[in-house]
Amino acid sequence: MMLCNFTQGVNIVSSVAVLPTSPDQRSPEFEDEDEGLNSTAPAHAYLPSAPPSLSIPPEPPWRSPRTPSPPPEGWRGSLRTRGTLSLESLVAGNWHNSVPVNGLRLDYAGLISFYNPKYTSLLTARRSLASRTQHRLRNITAHDAHLFQEELLDVLSGTRRRSGVDWGQLIAHIVERHQQRLEFLEYLVNAENLAGTGAVNSSQTVRNVRQHVFTMLAPYLSRSSLPHPDDSSPATNASWLSPAIHLCKSTYTSQITHDSCSPQELVLKHSIETTMGQICRTLGLIWVRAYDAESLPNEEGRWALLELWKAEIRRLRNWLGWAIWIKCEPSCSESELCTLPQWPWDIRTGEEEDMTPKCVSRLRWETNFPGRRRPEEPERPSTERPLFGEGKR
Repeated sequence: MMLCNFTQGVNIVSSVAVLPTSPDQRSPEFEDEDEGLNSTAPAHAYLPSAPPSLSIPPEPPWRSPRTPSPPPEGWRGSLRTRGTLSLESLVAGNWHNSVPVNGLRLDYAGLISFYNPKYTSLLTARRSLASRTQHRLRNITAHDAHLFQEELLDVLSGTRRRSGVDWGQLIAHIVERHQQRLEFLEYLVNAENLAGTGAVNSSQTVRNVRQHVFTMLAPYLSRSSLPHPDDSSPATNASWLSPAIHLCKSTYTSQITHDSCSPQELVLKHSIETTMGQICRTLGLIWVRAYDAESLPNEEGRWALLELWKAEIRRLRNWLGWAIWIKCEPSCSESELCTLPQWPWDIRTGEEEDMTPKCVSRLRWETNFPGRRRPEEPERPSTERPLFGEGKR
């Protein structure tokens, strides 16, 4: 939310003349970054004047952001640097990687998304893109832009129906229930991870994968979820598993009726069903082949199955792209912070493709801005096994 007029509907709770910061020790590569900031315009000339009734401390004479502000009279010791403040902005942001800001509650019944399939111009443009980081609104047509404006006005009118479903909690539950199990499933099919556990042979690995998928599908498998006794190849005709997969896909939304939802809630309902459909379909593809895989007589056949399952799980996790899976590999030390590339340190144009999270030092921050290492600091070794298929995210 952006407020353009602070004189209406906003009351000052507190006003603190906080301590200034000291200048950072800037490296040569940053010398030109503040070019153009030394404006002679008065401070905040573009903002309306505050009402005289508001008790706001008078502003000091305007100075360039590169000009250090003097400490208060009697101050002893060093001040915080701008680099420290930058670090703390990332620390505070990391608090909310999984949970939004306390006190804010999203109105999911009126949540508008440009990923709504009705915006066909954007849907067509996205199909040719390899990464979500490339998604833009620049390809939207005038017709779709008008549709969006109409939807926004309808939501703001406040007259829409709503189902009462806590969509935020439902989505969080789905992620919580599946993210660790899918991550562990990918770990299992990579048999090289099991070295030293006594389970590096293909028979044990297939058995482990089968048991884990069985556990994930168990709530949806009935006593009749079996292939026909005369069917020698359960994977050839998987119709015997269809009822269980349908139950898996619809378990969260089957009782949510169309008439009870706002148009925006219907998009969420469809998204949940699509997500669960992909998860359940992938588990089903593995299960129909794992069902009698323990009896496979040859090593070659078992390794071929593991490669097939590995590809399916990798495809699913890449398609889901859940933020909870985006992390530094290997894990950061206690003196480091895991952070994604972001503006203004690593992101300049918005066209950058590499969004791999990285560890940055919390102790050398003043001379080691995010995304840049000190010359004497060696690169951290990369993990042996990529977390997301062909590469890390």
